[in-house]
Amino acid sequence: SPFVYRGGAFGAEYENNAFVCIPEANLIKRNKLHFEGETVRAEQARIGTEYLASRDEGFRPVHMANGPDGNLYVVDMHRGLLQHYAFMTSYLKELSKEHQLDTLVNSGRILRIKKAGQEQQPIIDVDRASDADLVALLRHKNGWYRDRAQHRLVYEQKIKMVPELEKLAIDSSAPYTQLHAMYALDGLEGLRFDLLMTAAEGGTPEVTAHAIVLLEKFVDGQYAEKVQGLFQKLMERNEKLVDLYVLSTLGTWATVSGDSFKPLLFSLLKKHQDNPIYHDAVLSGAATITGDLTKAASELQGPETENLRNLLAANLEREAEENPNSIFDHTQIPMDSRTNGAKLFTKICVSCHGTFGEGIAGLAPNLMNSKYAEAPLERLGLILFHGLKGPLQINGSTYEVNGTMPGLVENESLTDQDISDLIAYVTNAFSSDPKWLGLEKIKELRTMKSADGGQYTEEELLQIGAAEQ
Repeated sequence: SPFVYRGGAFGAEYENNAFVCIPEANLIKRNKLHFEGETVRAEQARIGTEYLASRDEGFRPVHMANGPDGNLYVVDMHRGLLQHYAFMTSYLKELSKEHQLDTLVNSGRILRIKKAGQEQQPIIDVDRASDADLVALLRHKNGWYRDRAQHRLVYEQKIKMVPELEKLAIDSSAPYTQLHAMYALDGLEGLRFDLLMTAAEGGTPEVTAHAIVLLEKFVDGQYAEKVQGLFQKLMERNEKLVDLYVLSTLGTWATVSGDSFKPLLFSLLKKHQDNPIYHDAVLSGAATITGDLTKAASELQGPETENLRNLLAANLEREAEENPNSIFDHTQIPMDSRTNGAKLFTKICVSCHGTFGEGIAGLAPNLMNSKYAEAPLERLGLILFHGLKGPLQINGSTYEVNGTMPGLVENESLTDQDISDLIAYVTNAFSSDPKWLGLEKIKELRTMKSADGGQYTEEELLQIGAAEQ
């Protein structure tokens, strides 16, 4: 995932810079972040030039971190081969032997990147810092110290520092410090309603956004009138980011005073009716008022609001069927980790299809009740051996398979029994009719090539299924 530099030692040009490790290409990218209202845009810092690239085929940057000295630290796994054994093609095996990449293991290292000519910053021992020093460190230019000072204040429950933290939380001259102070107070259970109101009204858009989120800890009828007044003032600022966060929380506040907050919600919804980001914000905070939102959205006719109306309709349908969004549904299929098939599925398939077969929208199909997890199982066997290329139509959804799904036929370490076990696990876990294929059939499928000798298409697989039936 992207790493944001917060060390404060490289100069202004490195503020709001995000770095991305790309181990498969032996490089690190540097991007400048631009915060534009409700969106964040990234662009490469220097067009045509990578931040760090190496001719060393073993250079595999996998993690970055800020240091107490303000410098960047890179974890280099330094390994010749990254690919899982299941996807090793014969070409890659030959290439790795030629370059001796298979011999480069257990050579990891940590690299430091520092600015040329930069004097070493003094290292502060946070463990020995006094309570007052910890509060002062929340103003440090290096985020490494701010994070650890906040952590120690909370971990050691420095309750007596609450008054000092409250001063920092409403000091709008240092927005980063305000954020650390507010969350330190939250961790100390010393966060006050009035303080958040002050921070929200007088802070930058970013500070205001965080204060809005923290105000949800006080959702209660006794605070409704004051919060309604605050939200009205914030809406008058006409700041996109603030509007987004107000919109995301109005549904929650409407649960304690619908008459106070629904009009504000409908007003903001109308204002941003053509922006899908705000549609998602509305849904995330809809709470129990999805029906009211649906009625309001129906009055906003036009193609720009079709996305919102569809999302609301889907929410209502899930509510009626008592079928919660899968993101929040923790009722999952237990996995039997004792079987060989389950272990193989975890090693080979989970990265795309998920532990519970949920898949990735538009990319890797959901396996639950998929036609390929049911008879005729020859289809599943051919997919495992020779791969699959899209598009696919499964359970009403289209999957492009991102070009192709690689097959396992070149993987010499997988036996016919392994493939049989994997098929048995998939059908047992994701279909209502568990089945398996015998080893003779598995051997036959191993040599059954597609028309072009590559991955199978859905059309070819369905023809095979029809012939079998």
